[in-house]
Parts: sequence; C-alpha cells; structure tokens
Amino acid sequence: MLLMTGFSLGCIAITFLIVTRDFGHLPVARVFLALLIAASAFLLNNVVSQDWKWLTADVMTMLPALFWLLCQLAFARRPHLLSILGGVGAL
Repeated sequence: MLLMTGFSLGCIAITFLIVTRDFGHLPVARVFLALLIAASAFLLNNVVSQDWKWLTADVMTMLPALFWLLCQLAFARRPHLLSILGGVGAL
C-alpha cells in the first residue's frame, strides 16, 4: 500500500510542477493545483500519524468544492461563481 501511495504522490508532484511552470498564471490552473493538494491529503490520510489526521481530513473536505469550481472555470462559457450554487459549493 505504501508503494502505491508513494507512486501516486510522485505522479501528483510531477503534474504539480509542470502545471505550475506552464500554466500557473491561469485561474483554472490555480484551482487544479489546489485540487492536487487536496488529492495529496487524501493519499496521506492513512499514512500520517494520529496527530496530523485532522489536517489531512480538513484538506480532503475541499475536494468536492474544488472539483465543482474547476468544472465551472474549465467548461462554463461565463462562469457564475457568485451565485446561489456558488454559495452551496462554498458550504
């Protein structure tokens, strides 16, 4: 299990560096980077000690909202981030 976690974190780290280097100035790339950080917290949740599980659990909680925001920025013609659905996504 640790081998697969390490491999996944390595792939996420490489993707993080490439996206930061090439597309770091775009808003959709910044949201994608935050999504990668939350995915890393998901992978690390079972590996870290009990003292740090609260941090990984809190960061993992952002995954659905970040995915919604990423889809809004990537696929909407005009993203409506300050709407009723945006408020629901922020909760």
